[in-house]
Amino acid sequence: MQVLADAPREAGQFSALWPSSRQLSPKVRAFVDFAAEHLFPE
Repeated sequence: MQVLADAPREAGQFSALWPSSRQLSPKVRAFVDFAAEHLFPE
């Protein structure tokens, strides 16, 4: 099953911000890694 199958697939920019004073949680790190790899494939 594909989520948002009808969404446009155009190049764009995605930003994720988190406090620099805290250690990044594994869940957030996993999401950022996934988004970087799959959100805007080359």
